[in-house]
Amino acid sequence: MKKQLLFLALLLVGNLAFSQAVFRIVEATGGNPVVNDGAIFHSAVVGGNTTSKTFSMTNLTASTLTLSVRKFEDLLNTVAMGDVASPYFCTGLICYPASTFNSTVSLAPNESLVFIAYIDEATVAGNSKVRYRFTNGVSSQSITFTMDYNNPTVGINEKNSPVSSLSLYPNPTNGEKLNVNFNTNELIPALQIVITSITGQEVLKTNINPTLGNNNMEINLSNLINGIYFIKLDGINNSAQKLIINK
Repeated sequence: MKKQLLFLALLLVGNLAFSQAVFRIVEATGGNPVVNDGAIFHSAVVGGNTTSKTFSMTNLTASTLTLSVRKFEDLLNTVAMGDVASPYFCTGLICYPASTFNSTVSLAPNESLVFIAYIDEATVAGNSKVRYRFTNGVSSQSITFTMDYNNPTVGINEKNSPVSSLSLYPNPTNGEKLNVNFNTNELIPALQIVITSITGQEVLKTNINPTLGNNNMEINLSNLINGIYFIKLDGINNSAQKLIINK
């Protein structure tokens, strides 16, 4: 009888241990709120442009933790064949192509790494829904959230931007220079190229006077340390934004 009671007690303790959270995901902005399982994040992105949302993944244990990440493309805005919204994601300093749906992340004890949900919108804005699921196989803990882009029922659709086709090369960079190319469909008196870190800290700002049509310019990145940054064009109603990997 005592052996049975001891076995049941050990089983109960084991179940309680495995029911405890071993990792946490928080938003990287807005006071770092914790992301609950089933959360939905609404976002707007202009046609032909890009948007992203940054999160932080944290290992809550004193041991190395492996997370499985899976992307589900529940709905992709499709304008025509080959003109489709393209979601992808980054973990730490690794950004995966849109064709990648599964990856694993290794977190050292109490370590935090960024996770960035990214989407390149089709030429005309439309609704896309992309789910991301994070799972730890040992504890069976799982967190899933959905990125809901340009949902017409929540009133966040953006108007067309006077700037389109923002592209960067080389990206990843060589740590020295970055070429920025974009088109304007109307005269814009002044723009600013702003580069920020993943925490939102502004690290570089340059004033430019774009011409109507195609624009190309070179940005010096030699003063930036290796890492992930965001570049955006400010000075218009809808800022165009892209991600930079500086190596």
